[in-house]
Amino acid sequence: MTTQAIPHEQRLNELIDGLIADCINPEALFNRNGALNRKARQLFEHMLQTEKTASSSKKKQK
Repeated sequence: MTTQAIPHEQRLNELIDGLIADCINPEALFNRNGALNRKARQLFEHMLQTEKTASSSKKKQK
């Protein structure tokens, strides 16, 4: 029996997989200025958006 991932969960898994690949070389997570790389930033932004969506759904249910 296979279950399909919810689209945001699937995207989250893709972002995490990319980030884990970069973690083999932890220095790859940051650029020379100390900013997070694109993959880490995408993961963070996706998590924030998912959290905002979840909290707005909870407010609507009340």
